[in-house]
Amino acid sequence: MQTNQLIEHIRAHAALCINLANEKLQQHFNHHVFKQEQAEYEREKIDWSYIEFVDNQDVLDLLEGKIGVLDLLDETCKFPTATAKDLSNKLYTSPLCKDHVRFSKPKTSITAFTVEHYAGGVTYECTNFLEKNKDFVVAEHQALLSASSSGFVSELFYDAEAAAAASGGKPLLKGFKFNSVGSVFKKQLGELMAQLHLMEPHYVRCIKPNGANAAGLFEGANVLQQLRCGGVLEAVRISCAGFPSKRPYTDFVDHFWMLAPELLANPELDDREISLRILLKTQVEGYQMGVTKVFLRAGQMALLDKLRMEHQNKGATTIQKYARGWLARRHVAHLKNAIVALQAAVRAAQARKWYKQARRDRAATIIQTAWRGHTARTAYALARRLILRIQSSWRGRTTRHRFEHVRRMHAALAIQTAFRVWRSRRQFLAQRAAALQMQAMFRAKLAKREMRTLRSSVRDNSHLLADKNALDTKVKELEATLETVMGQRNDLRASMKEEIAASAVFAARVAALEKENGELAERAAQASKEDLDTALAAAATAEAALAASAAALAAATSSAAKAAADAEKKLAAANEYIQRMMTERSEIEKRFHGMREDLMGRLQNACDQRDEARGQVLGLQVDVEKLKEGLIVKDRQLAVASSAAAVAAAAAAAAPSAAQLAARSEVSSMSGAPNKALYGRAASDRFGLAGFSPGPTAPVGAERSPLEDLLKGPAGPAAGAKAESEADRKMRELQAKQAQMLSDKRRGEEDKLLVALQSNLGFVNGRPVAAILVFRCCLHWRAFQADRTSLFDRIVGVIGSQIEAHQDDDAHLAYWLSVTVTLLHLLQKNIKPASGSGGLGRRPGGAVGSGGGARGVFATMFQRSNTISGGVHASGEASIHGGGAGGFKAIEAKYPALLFKQQLDAFVQKVFPLLRDNVKKAVTPLLASCIMTPKGPRRAQAAAAQSEQVVSRAWGDILGVFGTTLTTCTDAHVPGALVQALFKQLFSFVNVNLFNQLLLRRECCSFSNGEHVRTGLGQVQAWIASAGAGLVGDSWDELRFIRNAVQFLVVGTKPRRTLVEIESEICPELSIQQLYRISTMYWDDRYNTETVSGDVLAQMKTKMSEASSASSHSFLLDDDATLPFQASEVLMSMDDRDLNTGIPVPAALKGGGDYAFLEKELKMAAMVA
Repeated sequence: MQTNQLIEHIRAHAALCINLANEKLQQHFNHHVFKQEQAEYEREKIDWSYIEFVDNQDVLDLLEGKIGVLDLLDETCKFPTATAKDLSNKLYTSPLCKDHVRFSKPKTSITAFTVEHYAGGVTYECTNFLEKNKDFVVAEHQALLSASSSGFVSELFYDAEAAAAASGGKPLLKGFKFNSVGSVFKKQLGELMAQLHLMEPHYVRCIKPNGANAAGLFEGANVLQQLRCGGVLEAVRISCAGFPSKRPYTDFVDHFWMLAPELLANPELDDREISLRILLKTQVEGYQMGVTKVFLRAGQMALLDKLRMEHQNKGATTIQKYARGWLARRHVAHLKNAIVALQAAVRAAQARKWYKQARRDRAATIIQTAWRGHTARTAYALARRLILRIQSSWRGRTTRHRFEHVRRMHAALAIQTAFRVWRSRRQFLAQRAAALQMQAMFRAKLAKREMRTLRSSVRDNSHLLADKNALDTKVKELEATLETVMGQRNDLRASMKEEIAASAVFAARVAALEKENGELAERAAQASKEDLDTALAAAATAEAALAASAAALAAATSSAAKAAADAEKKLAAANEYIQRMMTERSEIEKRFHGMREDLMGRLQNACDQRDEARGQVLGLQVDVEKLKEGLIVKDRQLAVASSAAAVAAAAAAAAPSAAQLAARSEVSSMSGAPNKALYGRAASDRFGLAGFSPGPTAPVGAERSPLEDLLKGPAGPAAGAKAESEADRKMRELQAKQAQMLSDKRRGEEDKLLVALQSNLGFVNGRPVAAILVFRCCLHWRAFQADRTSLFDRIVGVIGSQIEAHQDDDAHLAYWLSVTVTLLHLLQKNIKPASGSGGLGRRPGGAVGSGGGARGVFATMFQRSNTISGGVHASGEASIHGGGAGGFKAIEAKYPALLFKQQLDAFVQKVFPLLRDNVKKAVTPLLASCIMTPKGPRRAQAAAAQSEQVVSRAWGDILGVFGTTLTTCTDAHVPGALVQALFKQLFSFVNVNLFNQLLLRRECCSFSNGEHVRTGLGQVQAWIASAGAGLVGDSWDELRFIRNAVQFLVVGTKPRRTLVEIESEICPELSIQQLYRISTMYWDDRYNTETVSGDVLAQMKTKMSEASSASSHSFLLDDDATLPFQASEVLMSMDDRDLNTGIPVPAALKGGGDYAFLEKELKMAAMVA
């Protein structure tokens, strides 16, 4: 209890200051409100009498007046030994306080006093007044802190009196300066009130419903006391004494025009005259006509509203009468038409029955005839198709084998030629780079030396007298140098033309390729050397000219003393001219180097043609050498057979056993060699290699007879092994070259594909060309079966860079969304995870048996060639681009292909939100205008209602954005499921924004705004119907919350509706919190209708209190930004139509590479589970 009393004592001084501020503000409120009301009467020039109101100036005089409470408090604080009792005695004995009606002394305390404020009496305890009012500051300390470099500290201790005294020249007093809290507070309060008087404030009165701080509890006496203390009742009394109801003439006519509708047809009457005649017609009393407003006494506005409601009810009854009569007449007409239609339908049914029977008899005869013809044609077509297929397969197989052999030979020669060209080009580029670097360094050194010379000559101002003559001489020399360089350029052009003519002659003379290519190389090298020497001589000449000009400038230094002022200008002009000539020289050198590089390029092309011809010659020589080796092998076989026969004949005379052994050896050798040769030839024909055999030397060397061992000795097996290893080495080299060539070719084709993907390739039959192109290329190159490949990563990089670079371009995003979804659909339908088996075409044994190393090399080369080139596989699968026996089966994809599929799914989930957010950004600024009714005079709205209704600009802009987005998606052939999901989220976004604005802003919950939004929703519904359900789906259902809210706003029988009817018929989608919010915020700005009844509101409160879920207390909607679809659902909705047809080769892929497979139809087989 003592603690509470101490707190009250401490706070007494603060309470006095606060109550003083409240009295000031209350006085400002009274003067401002009442003065504003009376000023409006004066401004409108109406008859009125002055209204008296309670003034609290006497309380202010008591507290802050001269010898008032604050002055006595400051006077007492100046005495160091003063106490609270001294202060209270001064207050009790002060003439102003003891005789004041607002001041009194309590009977229970000798240190307290009571002040009757505007809001009521307050008792103050003086115990701590003196301590709280003192605010002593040492003058030296304040001066020191006010001079601080910190702006905050200096402003905090700023002394205005000291500053004024310092500016006036008066000396400052030392020691302590008395400055009380009350005086400072009174001064600051006066400044605040001066600022408030200069402004136009608006007041908000906060009323506390109960003292227990409980919800739903309303204490009438407490609220009434607050209204009385706050001056609200006084303000209401004064307002009722005047004219509480007032409206501008435009609003008055807009609201009560139906009481005299004939006045609107008279264009000569203005709004004031119409308002006056309406009042006269309704016989309203107690009104005044101002300049811009009509003023009514209390209760007159309610009378006008009652007359207006009766007039509207009478009009509604008349409309219902005519509507019911029209409905009855329409029902009778419908019944009559139905009877006639029923009779016609029965007669038509009888006629159709007879016609159907006759038609069926004739159709049976036609079907029998067609079926018999069809069966005969089908049998004949099947037999013919089988024969043609067998013939085509056999001829194609034979042709492919021959073509494969020729292609491999040409590929080997191309690899050799490319390597030699690359090596020669690398050496030439290294030499040329070194020469250019040396030239640049030497020229830079000369230029620096020349610059140092010029700078040293410029420092002396005495040499600039004769600069004009020297510059003229230099100009002439440089012009001569320029003419020389131009002549050299013409010579270079002539030499280039000669080289072009020589290249044409070289192409015509293929027979003498080696000799003519050598001469051409020597002649080109000589010409380039001469041109280089000429250019160097020209550069030396130019440098000599610059040196001569510098010498001339140095020689003229003795005669420049008289023209020092003009010399600086001439020096600047000379430097500018020299810089310009140096620039021209550098441009001439650049053109010269460009010409030389062009000439060297042409020479390099000629060298490439020469190397290619040499490669062809070497290839022919290799073929000849191979034929020679085959002849040598056959000669050796014949020689061995002859030797064996001679030895057998000689040994027959010596011993019969030896003769028999020799005979058997002869028979085996004579029969074994032809068989092996025949096997080698058959194998060569089988694999399509006319110049190679599966190793004829190895079997002969490995299966020699004992007599051959006796004749040839130990050298025979060594020679066979050497020949075998040499053949393996050549095969390995040929295989490596072929693989490198195919790899380079494949790399070039991949680069072209990636370049083509960076542009919009368009659509074929409604399908994106880019998706089909990527799938067909990966299928043709067998990238799906590869264990390791960088093709998928490069494709993903291109797609990702294109999406990142065009995030704000809806057309670009829609295009890539269509491409990624279509490509993902192709992968989903045509690939499957690989099983545990090995690669395609791999032999089960791993080794080649007893055929030797040569046969193993050939088998490996053929297997890899088949794997890379896409020919016939060991497993027997048909070609993917032809009419194979079984069509194209599902691919067993490896890990890179499956990862590529996941990355495509991620792209779909990335592009869709980007496209959706771009549309949301465009629509968001327009939604604020869709919820508010555009303001305007009533007559303009009445004229617009008689004509065709026009959609507001905001709704039109939103529908325009949606139409543009729909056109963009349609042009990009985005799947319908994605388009439907996109517009569902967009309309859900519109629904959330409009509904939340409706619940958060009371000015939006009006009858006119409801009609405005309903009109806009009608236009949206018409747009959705015109767009079609195939594109936008059931997007109209996404607007169900705003549709229910608008339906609640425009319904006219809300007070008579029960809660069950509202929840089931008007707003079935809204929660109880949302219904309560919109019911309490509703106001009718047109017909002044009421919201739902009090019983319905009480039922709503009861339901809300019974709800236990925390989420049920929120009445706002949340925008769902998650993806409204799964990739599998979108892929299931897509069809395979036109995905396997051939496509034209894009322009970016023409001119190199083999892309003819794109134009063929891809025959797909059924998916393998």
